[in-house]
Order: sequence, then C-alpha cells, then structure tokens
Amino acid sequence: MEQRRPAFAHPGLPQNGLTNDALQGIEDRLLTYYAECRAQGVLPTADELRAVAAPQEKEVKSVAPASTAPPTFWSRFEEFLAQSREQGQPRTAQASATAGRHLREFGQQAKVTIDFDAITPGLGDKFAS
Repeated sequence: MEQRRPAFAHPGLPQNGLTNDALQGIEDRLLTYYAECRAQGVLPTADELRAVAAPQEKEVKSVAPASTAPPTFWSRFEEFLAQSREQGQPRTAQASATAGRHLREFGQQAKVTIDFDAITPGLGDKFAS
C-alpha cells in the first residue's frame, strides 16, 4: 500500500539531514554485513550486529578555530532569517527582514545601538511612538 504524504510536511531542523544520513549509513552497514553472513550460510549474532551498527569514526577535517567573540544581535538575526528560509517559511523571513530594516533605521535616527541589551520594553515604547 502506498503511503500518503500529509498535506503539510514540516521541513524539520537543519540537523535532521545529518541524523538521517548517519542512520542510513548504519542501515547500509547492517544490511551489507547480514548479506555477507547469509552468503556464508551463517546468521550473525546480536553482538556482531551491535559492533557493525556502532558509530564509525569519520575523517576529521581541520577547521579554523571559531571566533571567540560573542554573537551580535544582527548576526543572530541573520541566522534566524536564513533558518526561516531553509525551513520553507519565506513569508516569515520577509516580514522579519522588514522588521529588522525598521529597527536598523530606528537605531540610526534615534542614535541607539540595537543589541541584545537594548531590546527592552523601554525600546519597544520608543519604537512604537
């Protein structure tokens, strides 16, 4: 029987793809090992299967050390916009980008630095007036 796809499929989190890839690798290793054992006329033991399914060490590529500077409000804001687009929410990203543009313009006109510490109810009152 063919599975029906839901009318709305949630795009999931970005790391879901990595998790699914890892699970697919485990499945492939298990099926390959099982087929090899069956070709020899034996059944694999549970311990053998556990060993095959154990996480495999990947080659670690050298990565430049991450910046130790704390993230800024605007860098986090850009990450949020990118994540919204990746999750198939272009209207949320568009509306948020517009709100961000308004906040930047407000900050320039009011000579206020928009950062995590500035986002308070007081700023909201100033911005709304």
